[in-house]
Amino acid sequence: MRSKNNITRYYILSVLILAVAYLILPLGGYIYAVAASVTTLDATEVGKTDNITSAVLWGTLDNLNGEPNADIWFEWGYSATSLTNTTTVTTLDAVGTYRDTITGYDAGRTVYFRLASETNVFAYGAVESFTLTTGVVVTDFIFETVIPMVIAVLAVATPMYIGFKNHTISLEKLFIYVISGVVTYYLVSFIISAFYSSVL
Repeated sequence: MRSKNNITRYYILSVLILAVAYLILPLGGYIYAVAASVTTLDATEVGKTDNITSAVLWGTLDNLNGEPNADIWFEWGYSATSLTNTTTVTTLDAVGTYRDTITGYDAGRTVYFRLASETNVFAYGAVESFTLTTGVVVTDFIFETVIPMVIAVLAVATPMYIGFKNHTISLEKLFIYVISGVVTYYLVSFIISAFYSSVL
């Protein structure tokens, strides 16, 4: 009877040991994982094209510290302590430079960002920042909207004025003038936008 009780105790003890091992051992990866080393670099190509703001964020994965790979991404926002936006996570298995593009941020506001990584342990680079000044936005508006609009109005108003002056204007011609003005606006806007972007 005593032998059977001992077997039962050993069985229960073994089950408990296995259960504890099952719960604790997976944590070993988190306990002994080492964070990767990352650095946040300056942003480039900060600007606005076709009314959409964009910027290229840069950073480096400096050291995997023995880990086989690291998930890496950027965090950004309008406060250095609240980086609520993130880029797509990418897995890297070698050190090197990393970049990603963000779009749709508010012009005139300072954008803060940092490079982040995870190897079961999180690591972050320093917080950097950039600002797309409103002066650039105004310049874009003038080049991409105001100038094409002025040219389009002139393209419509000039033949209309001549037609009214010579009494040769008609509804059909008026319709053609308006259509040509719209086409002129978009054509000039496209040409100026392409040229302006290439110069910048």
